[in-house]
Amino acid sequence: MNISAEMKRQILLERERLTCSPLPTQKSTGIGISRFIVSCDSDALAILQLAKTVLLIVNNHSIGQWPSLECWKKILPIKFVSSFLPEQTQRERLESQIKWDGLTYEEKLKDAAQDERWTLSGWLSWLEPTERMWFGEMLLF
Repeated sequence: MNISAEMKRQILLERERLTCSPLPTQKSTGIGISRFIVSCDSDALAILQLAKTVLLIVNNHSIGQWPSLECWKKILPIKFVSSFLPEQTQRERLESQIKWDGLTYEEKLKDAAQDERWTLSGWLSWLEPTERMWFGEMLLF
């Protein structure tokens, strides 16, 4: 994976934020820092720690060769990996694409808004460094 010097800098800043939370007075980088209020049905602190662990693992593998899906399944916590939908077969992906292509714009909006679980590969695709929109437009090659 070929990334720019600015993207590498942003990845390292992201790593710093994951290991040491930013202070309330700290200036944001990229497109900014978002704050969220969330609720969960179990131990929120454990869930937050799992999220940070997963994001730090992804961050640590964001410079250099992006791991294969099989490698991600081995390096990410099993509790996290097992929460995803099973990966689609090639035939299922083709059928889904044909169905998607047949939807109207309004139907696509409605379908995309559904709160469904993702596959691990689908989730990981948004974490590839070149797909991280939160770094901002300054990262265009």
